[in-house]
Amino acid sequence: MRRPGRAGFERVFLANYFAWYKPSFWTSGHAAAAPPSPYDSDDPEMIGRHVAMARRACLDGFALHWFGPDNPTDANLATLLNVASANGIRVAATLQTHIQQGISRGDVAAALRHLHARHAGHPAYLRLGGRPVVFFTNMPRVPRAAGEPALEAWAAIRREDDPDGTALWIAEGHDASYLASFEGLYVYKVAHRDYPRDYLSAPRWAGLARSRGKLWVGTVMPGWNDMRSVGNPADLHEKAPPFAIERGDGAFYRATFEAAAATDSDILLLHSFNEWAEGTMVEPTAGDGDRYLELTAELAMRFRR
Repeated sequence: MRRPGRAGFERVFLANYFAWYKPSFWTSGHAAAAPPSPYDSDDPEMIGRHVAMARRACLDGFALHWFGPDNPTDANLATLLNVASANGIRVAATLQTHIQQGISRGDVAAALRHLHARHAGHPAYLRLGGRPVVFFTNMPRVPRAAGEPALEAWAAIRREDDPDGTALWIAEGHDASYLASFEGLYVYKVAHRDYPRDYLSAPRWAGLARSRGKLWVGTVMPGWNDMRSVGNPADLHEKAPPFAIERGDGAFYRATFEAAAATDSDILLLHSFNEWAEGTMVEPTAGDGDRYLELTAELAMRFRR
């Protein structure tokens, strides 16, 4: 039987999952590598193949980056949940609604209500301690009034959407002040151009969460390469200088795992299953084949000990 995490919940190993790819992406030149066959994220058969790969990699599930009810990722989340349910894996959503242009605070709250009403009750939706898990990113980019701190804007959304704390909301970044309104903390990007070994800060990040009695989510990453994606007009991420970190046939992946494992993470988050624009994918590539699925399975078994 798998031992529980420090918070008393089952420890799970998830991977960030991206469900927005269209055929045009694979000819855009915005990725440094490619899968053996280009695909469309809206294809249910492709979602089924990805779930099968996740099982082979011994992942517990996916954290699908979700742009809200009026976006194709909403239908893909529904499909993924249905496929996951039939294959014994679970799915959480990572909110992206707030980083889109023209979004109001009310839109963010409405998106979260939709998520809880339509998806969070699905049998395959990830629940810990009976509470659905929702990840958040880009915390400072929440819509807010002039001069209003992002923390206060999120607190207002929480009061409107989930005042009783029926869900587990996981904030992203190093700012522990968000834990006043959130139940956990994780870091999306554990290496940077000027700090390629930032993942060694994991014990300090874990301490920020645990000193407040909150969940800690450790992040692992097989590499990074966004040298071709910066400048893509469709990219909604905050702009930063591009850089690349060599994978070293799995050496970098193992190093980030060792750093996260040393913190005894409540949740382990792989960035990513298929973020091709940032070059963090473990999905099979034309060059590496299944190498990183196999390594993920190895690390998953170690995480569960």
